[in-house]
Amino acid sequence: MHVSVSAKNSKMLSVASVSLLPIVDCGAAAQHCGVKCYARKMMTYRPNCGDAWSRNSILARTDPDRYFAEIADWIRRRRKPVSMFRFHVSGDFLDQDYVDRACKLAAAFPSIRFLAFTKRFDLDYADRPDNFAIVFSAWPTMDVPPRIDGIAVAWMQDGSETRIPDTAITCHGGCEHCGMCWSAGKIGMDVVLPEH
Repeated sequence: MHVSVSAKNSKMLSVASVSLLPIVDCGAAAQHCGVKCYARKMMTYRPNCGDAWSRNSILARTDPDRYFAEIADWIRRRRKPVSMFRFHVSGDFLDQDYVDRACKLAAAFPSIRFLAFTKRFDLDYADRPDNFAIVFSAWPTMDVPPRIDGIAVAWMQDGSETRIPDTAITCHGGCEHCGMCWSAGKIGMDVVLPEH
């Protein structure tokens, strides 16, 4: 079993990513987003994604040394250099050890911009390197995430969210060309993610 890293997808374009299982690897926050989870829906029409995420989940839980080493090897082996990398199109940080290992991976590749959206507000992101952006995900039924310097909030808009700051920027996809989420925390901007 090997880690599965994606080189691109339809929304992010040529942004590399690694994912885990939806809901199963999302912790307690899954109670807020599980019903409308786009990744869970994706598993029904793209079973290969579900298979890859399942393998990644098992490897991350049973052999995190190998999981992160294989991600690093994948990045190093790319013919086209990786410039942007996202943790978790599906799933979330499993625990503090996972966060710490992700931070160490990002620090090992200072020329790559890393990003993770997370509902794990209970974990510590203070030791993340400068090239690793953390964005707290907020769903309409969740409490407002804590405000931490350098961490933006991404608001999921399903038509019912009323807490979004007027200055927030709306995502239109195309991460490869926009990259705003990778910088939002540094410039103090929130992001709106329309339901998809």
